[in-house]
Amino acid sequence: MPGPVLPTETLLGAWVAAGLTLFIYSFLYKDNPLFKLGEHLYVGISVGYSVVLAWHTVFLRLLWEPLK
Repeated sequence: MPGPVLPTETLLGAWVAAGLTLFIYSFLYKDNPLFKLGEHLYVGISVGYSVVLAWHTVFLRLLWEPLK
């Protein structure tokens, strides 16, 4: 009998997280393109998440909804 089946999004997220972790740990060997890619992805995703979070909490909730 097979075990529980995880959703595809969960598996994909786990593989991406594992890959990015290896990219960051590759800096222990030396500075390389994989580390640079992981670093740029981390910063870009963090900034994008912060912008979207600020957009939803400040603009939509505090400014747009009271105008309705």
